[in-house]
Amino acid sequence: MHIEMAGLSDRGLGRLTNQDYLLFDQKLSLGVVADGVGGVDGGGQAARLACEILFASWKDALKKRAKTPMKLPVVDFMVQSMQEADRAIRQRQKLSSELREMATTMNGLI
Repeated sequence: MHIEMAGLSDRGLGRLTNQDYLLFDQKLSLGVVADGVGGVDGGGQAARLACEILFASWKDALKKRAKTPMKLPVVDFMVQSMQEADRAIRQRQKLSSELREMATTMNGLI
């Protein structure tokens, strides 16, 4: 199966910056779109961090899944990857008072 992926983002009306972040990888059959929460510092950083952590976690999960005799559903690995991204954002929030409210939404396609 061949899947083509593309992304387009717009900062929207009244926004000074775009806090969207997109990552696609055909080899991993994974696409992720994160939208940093506007109106708070660090939304763009949260979106980028979420995507990067999710990708790294997803790669590790696929390696583990290949070695596991009892296969967990792919959706379980996606949930674990998203939870890992959430933990990374929460850790980053603790490092800086300016980023304590950083947040993002995230959607993945597998």
